[in-house]
Order: sequence, then C-alpha cells, then structure tokens
Amino acid sequence: AREPLAGYNLYLGNILQNNEGNESLVELDRGTSPKAQLNGLGEFVFVDVPPGRYGLMLDMVRGAVLLNDPDDGSDMIVEIQGGQIVDLGEMAYPIPAE
Repeated sequence: AREPLAGYNLYLGNILQNNEGNESLVELDRGTSPKAQLNGLGEFVFVDVPPGRYGLMLDMVRGAVLLNDPDDGSDMIVEIQGGQIVDLGEMAYPIPAE
C-alpha cells in the first residue's frame, strides 16, 4: 500500500556544470535553495522560484537525495520559467526505512 510521505522537506538544488559545460551534479544549500514541506497528503508547493533548471531533492535523516523521474529513472530535473506553474503529477517512490 502506498502512503504519503508527510513532513519531509523537498528542495530545488542548483545544477552544476563540469569543465565541458555539461550538467553533472546538483548542489543543495539548505539555507538558500528553494524549499517546500510535504503536507499530510504528500503534496508540496514551491513559491517565488527564480527561473532555471533545478534538481528535485528529498531531505532525509541520512542526507538529501536527488529524486529520479518515476517514469524513466533519469534524474528529476525541473525547468522553471517565470510566471508559470509546473505540475509534476503523482510521483511514487520506494522509501527505505530510516
């Protein structure tokens, strides 16, 4: 049975580029990265996010993890454009016990 993951924080981490200009890592700064908390239904909203590309990260007790796209397993990268709402739909993940 699936249960919402409530009370955890999600962050939008900055995507870093390697020397060749390719996206290679996602950086999380808990003090400045856009943050949202999962409510009792597992829903979340980020507000006032500057335009750009971000990695969607879940902050857990053992550290933050970059989430994967549940459809294809690739890194969960979110493209934010000014004045738009991005609906990620329902995402289901197996979450290990902490």
